[in-house]
Formats: sequence, C-alpha cells, structure tokens
Amino acid sequence: MASPIADLSYRSYDGPLNPPSARWWVIAKVHTLKAFRNRFYWLFVGLSGWYYLVILTVIFIMQMVSSNATDLASGAGVTGSSEIVRQIQFIDRFLWKNQFLHGFSFGQLTYLIIALLVGAGAVANDNRANALLVYLSKPCTKWDYVVGKFFGVWIPLVTAMAVPSLVFFLYGMMSYRQHGFALYAGAFPAVLGAMAMAAALHTSILLGISSLMKQGRIAGILYGALYMITNIFTVMILVFWLQPVPDARRDLGSSVVVDRNPLLQPAFYSSIDGLNIGMAKSLLNVDGGNAFGMPPDPLTVVPAPNGFAVFWIMSAICAFWLYIFWRRVRAVEVVN
Repeated sequence: MASPIADLSYRSYDGPLNPPSARWWVIAKVHTLKAFRNRFYWLFVGLSGWYYLVILTVIFIMQMVSSNATDLASGAGVTGSSEIVRQIQFIDRFLWKNQFLHGFSFGQLTYLIIALLVGAGAVANDNRANALLVYLSKPCTKWDYVVGKFFGVWIPLVTAMAVPSLVFFLYGMMSYRQHGFALYAGAFPAVLGAMAMAAALHTSILLGISSLMKQGRIAGILYGALYMITNIFTVMILVFWLQPVPDARRDLGSSVVVDRNPLLQPAFYSSIDGLNIGMAKSLLNVDGGNAFGMPPDPLTVVPAPNGFAVFWIMSAICAFWLYIFWRRVRAVEVVN
C-alpha cells in the first residue's frame, strides 16, 4: 500500500552519480545560468563597453577626415601633404594599453550594477527561505556551498567584464594591426588578470554582506553605499591632487616637475573601484593618461600604485569577507 508521505530520500534513486568533487559546481552552474538568462544582465554588459564603442567611432571619423585630406592634398598638388596627413592621423600615436585601461575604468559603475544584480541576493535569499537547512541536509558540505556560491557570482561578473574587452581586442587585431595594435596584443592577458581580481573583490564583499542579511535588497543597498562612500573619498583625493602646489611647479628646460604629497597617491586608490583601477594600471604598466586619444598631461595623471601592495590588500579584503561568509553558513539555527 502506497504511503501518504512522499519518500524524499535517495534510496530509490538509480540515476547517474557524479563524483563528490562536482557538488560545488552544481551550485555554481545553477547560479551562473540564472544570471545568463536575465536580459538585464546582458543589457548592462553591453552598456559597460560604451567607451570602446566611442573610441572606435572617434577612430573611424579621424580615418575618414585623414582620407579626405589626403585626396584633397594630392588633387591640388599641395606640397607637404604627407605632413598634413601625419598630423591628422592621431591614431598612430595611440597607446593601446591605455585604451584597455580606460575601457575597464569607465565600466566600473556598470560592473557595480551587474554585481548587485547577480550577487546581492545570493545568500540573503537563502537565509530568508531557510534554504541552508535544505542545502546542508543533502550530500553537500559547507565547503561545497561556499565555493559554489563564490563561483556562481564570480563567473557572471568576470564574463561581463571580459566580453566588451574581448570584442575590442579582436576588432583591433583585425583592423588596426598596422597602427601598432599588435605591439600591445600581449597586454590582453594582463587585462583579464585585472578583471579576475576585480570580480573576486566584488564577489567576496557581496557574499559577506549578503550572508549577514535576509533581504537581497538590503544587502544591495549596503554594498552600494559602501562602494559610493569610498568612491566619493577618492574623488576628493583627486581634487586635492589637481590643485596647484605653491612653489612646486618649476620649469627645468623642457620638463615640468611637480611636487605632490606622497600620501595622496595611495589614498586615491583606497576604494573598491580605486583598487580595481590600481591593479589594472600595475598589470598593464601604465599610468593612464587622458581618455579618447587626447595627449596625456603628466600633471593630472596619478601614477600607478605598487602592484604587490594592491594585490595583497585586495587579497586581505577578500579573505576577510569570505571568512564572514564562511562563519555565517550554518545548517541549524538555534532558537531559545
């Protein structure tokens, strides 16, 4: 006679059995596919690459202007037309590594939105539904849950960062090899490394905050507030950096030397997006310069920080928030 209570055990299961090492991947895959099915995720992935679209448009316009100038000069028999063309074709002066840095830097706000979209409720919603009791009552360990949730947020984040840069890289290799793009092709792995670290930083802090909450919205608000407050601080530091220093700017022949407070440089990178940009500068070995191909002004550029220092600071922050996440994962909630 059939029992009125459903048998929810695994005794009657006769399907395929995966090795225990794949248990974390099940959690990660489910969360990753959930993000990939979200249309807003792909909308913000496209918006995060707006700088690459703008710079390619600027290059296209400048090439059109250069081509027209060449035709007019050759048709009129103007001497020195090659010099005119060289002045117009500013693309040849591009430092392409800076374009990767600017594309990554200008995408920071959209990366924040994607992080909130993907990870704000990753653990908070499980806390609200008491899903941890279900997870850890299955053949799933605490380690499987933590690692699975981490990669379930990290994979969509690093994908969102990498896709626009990858499209720009492939287009540049096909169209601008003769303009020096191929010389900097080896910098692309460094861009991916910076994105992997940035995604890990976002993921660790988000999971730590989310594990303390039972509402994904509250976790998202707290992380957004933390991001914006630290970002406002670094913007204030940049304002101080751009202020003229009394008796510090002096001409030495053709060069200009400006004395800066040595504390301003590390303070400029003391935010979430500051750490991400600092890591990118260190890995790409550039200081940035002006965006959109404009000539760089050394008086306004904040030099790249020490790469090892940034790496260990980011690692320490990740370890701290992941430890909080680990401590918050409990199978049984004791109620007095």
